[in-house]
Amino acid sequence: MADEPAVGCTIGDVVLDAMRGELRIPGADPVSLSPMEAEFLLYLARRHGQVIRKDELLQEVWRYSASVKSRAVDATLIRVRAKLEGTSIRIESVHGRGLQLLADTTPTFDAVPDGPELAPEPDEPLLGRAADLARLEAAFAARTRIIQLLGPAGMGKTALASLWARRAAGRRVDLQGIASPVALRRSVAASLGIEGDDVDTRIAAALAGGPPTVIDHAEGLNDEAEALLARWLATGTAPVLVGSQRRMKLAGEVAILSQLEREPALQLVREARLRSGLEPLPDEALDALWSSLGGHPLALRIAAPLFEWMRDTSDILELEAGSEPLSLLSAVTTSLAHLSDAAIDVVHALASFASPPATSSVLAVVGQPPARVVAALGELRQSGLVSAVDGTSSVLPAVRTVLRNAEAYREARDASDRRHVAWLLSLRPTHADLGPLRRELEWALHLVPPAERLPLLTRHLLMLYAYGPSEDVVPEADRWTADLPVDRFADGQELQAWARFSLGDRHGAEPILVGCIDHIADPVLRARGTALLSMLHAWWEEPDAAALADRALRDLPDDAPPFLRLDTLTMLGGTWMFVDPPRGRATLEQVVVEAGAAYPVRGLNAALSILRGHVGTPWELDRARWLMGRAQATLSAAHSAVLNADLAIVLLGAGERHEAWERLGALRARHREHPTPLGNSLLMDAAMRLVLVPDLATEILRDIDPAFSPDFACIVRSIAAGVPSPDLPPELEPFYAAMIAGDPLPEPTTHRSGWVRARFEVARLVADADA
Repeated sequence: MADEPAVGCTIGDVVLDAMRGELRIPGADPVSLSPMEAEFLLYLARRHGQVIRKDELLQEVWRYSASVKSRAVDATLIRVRAKLEGTSIRIESVHGRGLQLLADTTPTFDAVPDGPELAPEPDEPLLGRAADLARLEAAFAARTRIIQLLGPAGMGKTALASLWARRAAGRRVDLQGIASPVALRRSVAASLGIEGDDVDTRIAAALAGGPPTVIDHAEGLNDEAEALLARWLATGTAPVLVGSQRRMKLAGEVAILSQLEREPALQLVREARLRSGLEPLPDEALDALWSSLGGHPLALRIAAPLFEWMRDTSDILELEAGSEPLSLLSAVTTSLAHLSDAAIDVVHALASFASPPATSSVLAVVGQPPARVVAALGELRQSGLVSAVDGTSSVLPAVRTVLRNAEAYREARDASDRRHVAWLLSLRPTHADLGPLRRELEWALHLVPPAERLPLLTRHLLMLYAYGPSEDVVPEADRWTADLPVDRFADGQELQAWARFSLGDRHGAEPILVGCIDHIADPVLRARGTALLSMLHAWWEEPDAAALADRALRDLPDDAPPFLRLDTLTMLGGTWMFVDPPRGRATLEQVVVEAGAAYPVRGLNAALSILRGHVGTPWELDRARWLMGRAQATLSAAHSAVLNADLAIVLLGAGERHEAWERLGALRARHREHPTPLGNSLLMDAAMRLVLVPDLATEILRDIDPAFSPDFACIVRSIAAGVPSPDLPPELEPFYAAMIAGDPLPEPTTHRSGWVRARFEVARLVADADA
């Protein structure tokens, strides 16, 4: 929904606390609500007085797909009505339409707080590092291009680098947890605002000639990733500061941070206590800290508040004077031992994020009342374990390392990870919801066992398709499915095959399918794999496509689960429309009949998928219109808008531009209010096919998320304006030139360029038909 997120509401004298899971009614004990009951009631309250269809509730509250049929709404309605008994709130059933919440007063909502009321981290003074900062600034002023800032964990590298970047109006790239070249490329691209393809070239150019850049926590890079970073930094003039715990194979100078001198170190303790609102420590306590921890900045910062918990100053010696890692680990562990239960939950939630999260995200993962979470954040800030900047909270890297790796925290860590993953899966799969969380999706893949990985991986790949770099799609599909069972087609093999095919890698996709199909024990999954292979062979004009389709149909049991059966028949219909059109039409009829009244959306969408891009006769066009008429009579406005757009694509392929444009109107109007990845995809497809009708193509682009397929949008705008954009990818420049000059389109070299060529062929047909 487009509404601002809420954590509860008040309806008259009844209070719904969704975060606590309570319904508070005057004169009665609080009534417990399950999470789904609370979400259900909150959703109805936000649409107070409106009639809401049950299928909408299933999708928006339960996050079910559009084709799922469930009695969950009815069962929840019975329980919630019983809990509302005696109040003025009523949930009415409107026959044939849906549910309606009615009350004597309009609900008011409690919004998620923007962030804890904590003072920001001070920028200055940088205690004990003023001389180091001056040396960095002098080196860069003397045109030193690259400086490696080295030192053990907690020595102040991040604080020093961040202050330098702020003074130099620069930017910061955090590589915490990054190891592989794929992850490095994606993290740096996201930090620098680079999207689309040819990412390496764009990153190198941004680092070479952009503003000053800090690349922090680079010590985790493997050899390949380090070599890639070195190639990016090989040329240019813009200064780059690389923070790492180890010396790297990079050009430039090296600066090594050491422990602080006594007086700056003790002043750091005084400042940390002052910021936390604590009394100054007596001299004997400061002496104990110095003798135990020396000048290790982070250990001192964490240990500064510990005296409030200790019996006497001699207890500081329990922090195990000696090597730096031991003293730092002890400081963290001792501090964690004195936290409240709520603070422990919050610090584990913070550690489960790849990037500093907003308070609303922390609330969603922790699942506790907002006031308790904000209080816990304040406690963590006071303890020195967490910093708060610009509405986000960040656990210190050393603390995160302890939480993620120490066996003592396994149970709390695993519980927080499960909540984190459940939250990511509960979000709608839209660019607006998932786009800002691309790094979180990738990080969360580390948090789940292999058997639970695929739902997250599908969303991760969705974001890669949308934002790029598309060359990472196949490596990521392979990376996260490599350890899944080979004999289970549903456990990764299909995803690998689709990822490769979508990028034109036939020689990668085909062996996966051929190699795994015979090992699939489940006949339904075996039939599905064979059907996919038959469709790919049909697209590649292989002579065995029909035989493969026959084999898939023989393997497909009559009692297969409806969704898998319909999906398999859809692929077979696509194959036969290429190799045996009459049989393809018969399969189209079959999927509509089998879907029937139980799965109308699935059946109609499957039938239009069979027709889409393959309209060769008046029968097929008439059949598509008939299917759409049936959809409009039986489906919701949202489903009807999507299927209308599907039909519009079919109509454009037949040169029926005017009818297609009218049918696109419903999706465009809905997409402006409720953008979805499917809506973006359909509208971009239409824009490519209307590229020679500049006013219409440009109008469609205004409805599309700017982050979706920026390269395709660039070529559409370039052709519409008649002027090539400087951002036009080299791969697409020949297509621009051919379309402007009216010359034959070049042969595609990749699946991506083949997709463009096919749409532009239709665009010429549309323009000729209109003329």
